[in-house]
Amino acid sequence: MRHSGPLKPFVGRDHRNGAFALANFHLTHRTYSKICTRGFVVGALLATWPLRSHAQTNLAKSPEATAASKPAPPPSTGDDINAVVPVTRRGGFALGLLVGPAVVSARGTPTTYSKRNEANEVSSGALGGFTTTLLVGGALTDWFSFQLGFQSSSAANERLQMSAGGFLVGVEVWPLFARGGLWRDVGLGAHFGSGGATLQPKGSDEKLADSGAFSQARLSVFWDATRLWKINLGPAVAYEFIASPTYTQHVGFLALRAMFYGMPLAPRTRLC
Repeated sequence: MRHSGPLKPFVGRDHRNGAFALANFHLTHRTYSKICTRGFVVGALLATWPLRSHAQTNLAKSPEATAASKPAPPPSTGDDINAVVPVTRRGGFALGLLVGPAVVSARGTPTTYSKRNEANEVSSGALGGFTTTLLVGGALTDWFSFQLGFQSSSAANERLQMSAGGFLVGVEVWPLFARGGLWRDVGLGAHFGSGGATLQPKGSDEKLADSGAFSQARLSVFWDATRLWKINLGPAVAYEFIASPTYTQHVGFLALRAMFYGMPLAPRTRLC
């Protein structure tokens, strides 16, 4: 039955029809709510799916996941311990020569005990001369070498002449080798030894001062500027101090340093 006028309260049979319609309205509302709720959940899942997929992809690409996915390395057989590390600058047997001009200052007395006094003390002043050092040893790595050596020097001025010689033992290191570039070839040397020295009138065999057995210390800075075959060439600057009960001597010299290394060298690379 269709009503065209305003709604009226249900009575009698119309009341039963109104109850049925009201129940039908509640059922439709509940169904609509469920559909909306499920649609909201599905929409939220679809909206967040790209984010979840991106997070899983990043997790799969992370270093931890990559490391975990790689198979474990095989156990070491010990052969890698004996692997030869290629050297690029220095290695193996070493044979070197330093030659160059020197400036010497010496002061001393004769070794005779009764003449060890100021009355017999001789001071040379500045002497110009020449020094030569022969070194034999080995380079354990690119940045460490040890040597034994022999040193000889002579100097003179218009009044006096000096001669000295002795044995040396020492090490050479390249402390900034890891920095690469030029620093791979800049080294420091420290040598110590013993020997003898004398001061004489120029052109005479008389000993005005005699060191006896002296102690010697030498510090040097050098640069392996270039390499010819297996020989490193470059300049060296050094200071040397000699002392004994009757004699002291200071030496400064600039030398050409040439060092031969016997181990095959890998091609040079300049790392900055």
